[in-house]
Amino acid sequence: MDVKPEGFVRRDEVRRVFAWTERLCVSRGWSYEVWTGADSVVLANLRTIGAARRKWLIDPATVAAVEPIAVSGINARQSTRSPDGGRCCRLRGPFVSGLANTPAPRWGATG
Repeated sequence: MDVKPEGFVRRDEVRRVFAWTERLCVSRGWSYEVWTGADSVVLANLRTIGAARRKWLIDPATVAAVEPIAVSGINARQSTRSPDGGRCCRLRGPFVSGLANTPAPRWGATG
């Protein structure tokens, strides 16, 4: 899978790279896909999750609050019914405070 902002996929150089990657994948029997984005909240959460692989950058109290919920297997719909309103399950709010000094790449996001 190649991931690029929608505006990039129209560039000739990027199209050539995609074509090469697709030929390589097909020659190996693999599928190939170009992904250009999603809802801005989903993208913000993906950037946050991506940054979470650097656990030392996230406030330890935030990690402690989120880990038990993640282990429990609660889903997003269930989290909105939780006593805290799902604050620990919605990634954007709790993690962003721990990553305030670590800007994530915006990849053409507008807001």
